[in-house]
Amino acid sequence: MEKRSPVRRFPRLLEGEQAAALAKLLWQQPWFIVRGRKNKRNERAIEFKFRIPAPDGLRRSYPALWELFFGAGIKLWERALTMAYWETKSGDKTLHRYISNFLRVVYRNALGVWLKEVWTLSNNDERKEGQLRAFLNHAGIKRSQPDPWLALLVAERFEQLRPAIKNFRIRIRRQANMSDHALAQEFQACFPTVPPQKVFSRISATEGDSGPRVLFARIADATIAEAYLQCELDDRHYKLGKPSLKTYIRFGKQILQSLSELRHS
Repeated sequence: MEKRSPVRRFPRLLEGEQAAALAKLLWQQPWFIVRGRKNKRNERAIEFKFRIPAPDGLRRSYPALWELFFGAGIKLWERALTMAYWETKSGDKTLHRYISNFLRVVYRNALGVWLKEVWTLSNNDERKEGQLRAFLNHAGIKRSQPDPWLALLVAERFEQLRPAIKNFRIRIRRQANMSDHALAQEFQACFPTVPPQKVFSRISATEGDSGPRVLFARIADATIAEAYLQCELDDRHYKLGKPSLKTYIRFGKQILQSLSELRHS
């Protein structure tokens, strides 16, 4: 019979007070490194690495504890750290949300540092100061701010829908005898991604319960476009959160306008 190798175990369970003292000894000031990475699929990312070294004194003074946390028992310690990262709370919010928010501020401020260095090359101090002021004025991070990529998608889709709906309304005004049913069919042909009745119901909920032709005659193109867009987002299970659709559209338009000269360049 094959002889099993002995498994190194800590001689006894740690008591609460001992674990508290150990928590003080285990903590070390983290090292911080930033690295740009590319994986095998050519996907790019920025890595923020925080490394907390194992205390040298622990290995010398408490070798059994060192083995428990940084030797044979490290997998259990890794799992405990992972669980604590996702579950620890400060007040009523999980701590990882705060960490993410702080790193977002670091990202924003880093772009300010980068901008300053780039404009230093221009040898034009007046223009450099003006661009730095513009950055500070527009780079604020507000509570409940829309997701920027979703806002960009929403604004672009709204800019497609609004003129298309305007043209549709001009066309149906020339057909004074068109019934509500015929209008719905025509609408479905021009805008096929959402059932017409779903759009009409959403409009009626805010503008009053009237037939499609009456609604189309008296409400703004933007209102119809917003109703249609909201239906599309619901069907695709996009969640806007607290900000309204109008806020998303306005926020996305600001991004589009600011980056208009760089689009697909």
